Amino acid sequence: MLPELQKVIRLLMILCKRNKPQRGGGLLVLLCTQYSTTGTQLTCTVAAAGKWFVRIARHRQMAEALELLPSFISVCECPCQEELYKFSENVGSLHFTCSFQVDQGSQDVESKIERFLQRVSLVNSQVDIIFQVKKNEITQQQIFSSKSRCLMDYFIAKDCAAFIQSTFSVGCLPSCCQMHLVFGEKLHLLLPSEAVEAGLYGEISLTCLATLGPCMNRYPNWPARLSHIHVLAYGPSGIPIMRVEEQTQLSFIQSLADLPFWRKLGLTGVYCAYTDTAQGSQFYEVEFSTEDEHHPDTEPAQSQAVSEDPKSEVPAVEQTITVLLLIQHSDPFHSQLFDFISSEEILEKQLDSVLWCNAKKVRLALQSLLENTLKGFLNRKKFREKRQTTMSVIVDSVNSIVSSSSNAEFRSACLHSMKVQNTIDLPVALHQNLQRVISSRVLSSSHCTAGKSVEAAVSEQNDRENVEEDFSGARSEREAGESPVISKRWFSWTMDEDLKSSESSWAGMDTQMNPQSSSQQSLTPDIDSQSITNQTNQKVEREWLVELENLSDWD
Repeated sequence: MLPELQKVIRLLMILCKRNKPQRGGGLLVLLCTQYSTTGTQLTCTVAAAGKWFVRIARHRQMAEALELLPSFISVCECPCQEELYKFSENVGSLHFTCSFQVDQGSQDVESKIERFLQRVSLVNSQVDIIFQVKKNEITQQQIFSSKSRCLMDYFIAKDCAAFIQSTFSVGCLPSCCQMHLVFGEKLHLLLPSEAVEAGLYGEISLTCLATLGPCMNRYPNWPARLSHIHVLAYGPSGIPIMRVEEQTQLSFIQSLADLPFWRKLGLTGVYCAYTDTAQGSQFYEVEFSTEDEHHPDTEPAQSQAVSEDPKSEVPAVEQTITVLLLIQHSDPFHSQLFDFISSEEILEKQLDSVLWCNAKKVRLALQSLLENTLKGFLNRKKFREKRQTTMSVIVDSVNSIVSSSSNAEFRSACLHSMKVQNTIDLPVALHQNLQRVISSRVLSSSHCTAGKSVEAAVSEQNDRENVEEDFSGARSEREAGESPVISKRWFSWTMDEDLKSSESSWAGMDTQMNPQSSSQQSLTPDIDSQSITNQTNQKVEREWLVELENLSDWD
């Protein structure tokens, strides 16, 4: 059933690209189940309406397209005319419709169509793709719609939802709901002799693009790991390339897992997680898992966005790279729709041999593309490693100050603030709280377009903190005397500022502690000087106590 649907949509997309595609309108795929005394009948209807199809409907090749349809599908009447009427009312004038019966022996028809349409929408987001399933007079609907960026004749989706990616945010703070596209160079490919013998002529080019999601630009301190790399190929019409069931056709992409350049990208291992053969579908795509996270039964749509990182106290976000291989083909001797369709069908069968014929240049292009895509990811990872080293120094310094203090009340208040029983457990609590505080910092300025403005989110966060300060301030004044509470402030830290500000602030505190140690070593202190020193020590201890309370409250 899926090959028939692919041929119909490919025919429409070829017409669209030959007539300068426009934005707006809708493409409906309706799956209708009818029950009768003779059995169950399943019918698929494809309809196009709205602005994107106006020029196509008026073109002379539209008649040729209608003549070609019966050659690869069994055309029948649409049993759900009311759904077509609603579609036309919501989207625009109806310009194209065709229906055909679906083989009842097909398994998981709905999930296969849904997966196919989702992949079609990634490079054809100029039109809203609507998938409806009607059973027992009940209609279920799913819409694939996204903001897009035009590249050549493709409209590449930019929303996380289009790539089945969940956005990342901390509490009410903003998140980036876009996928930031990284474009590679355009390669002109040579045709192998077997492809020419099969009837493939003209010029073939390959353009690669990649995106890393979910976006973590606003949370540079939050731990993240690259979990999957998804590679998907598209034909000249903008339709996912289908595999021929009798052929493997995936050997070139699968061979990328054995290349040595993965270590240059900071990956210790890359494994072929699954192919479409294992999943029972028919796309030319492969997904890789990185390091030792080899889960062959996990699909991208079912993978969790957050998983536990054993080396960190905060959950690490799993990010996925999606690589799109956009194949373009031109032949000056092609003028009929049948020529374009037959050439793309040959290309589907010969794609693996074409890629092997140009293996060196394709691998170099993919390596360059992945390096550019992971540049920010690797920089953030490097700074997080530096910050971990700095945090160890901070924790050791604070633990040393608390442990060596001669003021039992001060030590007890510090342990109570960190919710530990003794100084042995204090370093662990300090490290966990400091890790959470630093990781949850958000950048107030970023090129990402967030669903919520940073100012509004920060204002909401500050309102909550003001309520907390009323309680924490009262507790601090009871325990620390007349010292005013040091209010918690909202910082927009970058990774460099994290390291510098942390070192300078703790160093300043350590300097303030020196008068206490020097006064304790003095053998014959002056009475007035001793009184001033005691007051200074009490003030410093109160400030340390408030800082620890603030650190625990931030958690």
